[in-house]
Amino acid sequence: MHLTIAAIALATSSVLALPAVYNTLPTTSTFPDTPCPWTDEVPLSHDEVIANWYKLWAGDYSLLDKTVMPDIQLWQDRFPTGNGSAPLPIGNSEQFLGFVKSSRIGFEVYKFIDDFHFGVGNMIALRWTLDATFAGSETATLEPGSHVAYNGTDICLLDPCSGRMSQVLSAQDLITYFHIVGTPIGIV
Repeated sequence: MHLTIAAIALATSSVLALPAVYNTLPTTSTFPDTPCPWTDEVPLSHDEVIANWYKLWAGDYSLLDKTVMPDIQLWQDRFPTGNGSAPLPIGNSEQFLGFVKSSRIGFEVYKFIDDFHFGVGNMIALRWTLDATFAGSETATLEPGSHVAYNGTDICLLDPCSGRMSQVLSAQDLITYFHIVGTPIGIV
């Protein structure tokens, strides 16, 4: 059985119970010229927002407001800790930027390789690989200067007026990350 991108998008939007406005957008790689008559803002194309996303994670924080909405929500795996796991509540761009900055701690180089991506309407999916150089940690056994790579997937809902990310559902291989770094689960 072959699933089309439109079928995946339809199934995903049903599961996520998206507001009706998200289900009425065209299934093209860009938004219509005037999806929101109350603004002159030209929505970002999928390629623009994806490029901004990876640059933001690589440390170009000037792209924050050009990439995500002020009320961005990030939903992702719970982070393992020494005593269970901890949720990571992200509900605005300030919290999101704090998370991005804290993720980069302990690395000399921290960037993502875009393995592949696709999008339809106001949704994009990104499959990525972290490409980082470890700087060291008191609790890790990995030598400073060592390469760290693991993969993940982000499913992103875009604001229909700006094309910026409004929600990100992220899944990543944290077990592989902790194994590579050589630290007890959740202690980095």
